[in-house]
Amino acid sequence: MELQSHNVTQQPVCPACGNTSTHFLLRSLEHHYFNSAKRLCWEYGLQECSSCGLAWVEPRPTLELARSFYTSSYYPSRKSEAKTLKWSIIAREAAYPKRFPVLSSVAQILTGREVTYTLGLPLQLPRDSAMLELGYGSGSWLLSMFESGFRDLWGYDIDSNPVNADLLKSQGIKVSSGDFLQNSYPHDHFSCVRLEHVFEHLPNPGPVLKRCHELLRPDGLLVLTFPNRNSFSFRFGLHNCPMFQTPAHLFHHTRTSALRLLYDAGFREVGIKAKPVVEVFLRSIGSRYKWLSKIATSRVLTVALAPLYRGVSLLCRQGEFLSVWARK
Repeated sequence: MELQSHNVTQQPVCPACGNTSTHFLLRSLEHHYFNSAKRLCWEYGLQECSSCGLAWVEPRPTLELARSFYTSSYYPSRKSEAKTLKWSIIAREAAYPKRFPVLSSVAQILTGREVTYTLGLPLQLPRDSAMLELGYGSGSWLLSMFESGFRDLWGYDIDSNPVNADLLKSQGIKVSSGDFLQNSYPHDHFSCVRLEHVFEHLPNPGPVLKRCHELLRPDGLLVLTFPNRNSFSFRFGLHNCPMFQTPAHLFHHTRTSALRLLYDAGFREVGIKAKPVVEVFLRSIGSRYKWLSKIATSRVLTVALAPLYRGVSLLCRQGEFLSVWARK
């Protein structure tokens, strides 16, 4: 096995705020992969900024290396979610805002779950709106939007599952892969660009956000949901947290780092909210303390604690995930 070691000789600079006061959270992590039938090992670490709190994989991988983080089975093929109860509630509230003003709010309180901007805001747009999903994965969201009446739909993924891509193409959805920054898309065209659990995977988040800004029409919306570096789950035990999926998760963002990147990309209005997920927090506890693992995965405990955990997390402005909208 050949070791691909990249020693950092200069002090890394924070990709979000430009701060040079950084330190390693973890060192000597390894990613094993195959290239031309040869087994290779890439060594990396996790760096953290002392100013904005951003943590990232250092050194950053090339696009070719990043492709090895995923396989064709990474995104299993899924069906549309348009007929699920959650989708129906959000769609009805978007279609009839005066008739169902508190429908999703009640559901959020009872279940302890937040409706993200990546789910709620696109459904409020006119059906002739052009939408681009960056990192479409299984394709379930694009299929759901198609079934909901949207037709100008586009999807991009770094190295898409061919089964998923063919399914989307059969519905007239335009799909692409490869290098997003080099691909050709119409400028000032999209009413919404969506990144659902993709922001943390981007090798170059700053340039990608600037490209999204170029592709959006005036007043267009960028919506994102991604793991929160400052969540209780991350603070409780970094590598015990289910969201700690390095090297696939190249960046672990905070509110501060995300806002800095978005404003630097040219967005003029930004809204951000936390999404607590009690299951993730309990799994973090169970991973750190093995004797609590069975209790932490109890379905009864999860349902019982979800509303309380949501309330405490939102009071502290925390959550396992952050959901963001940004207007051009």
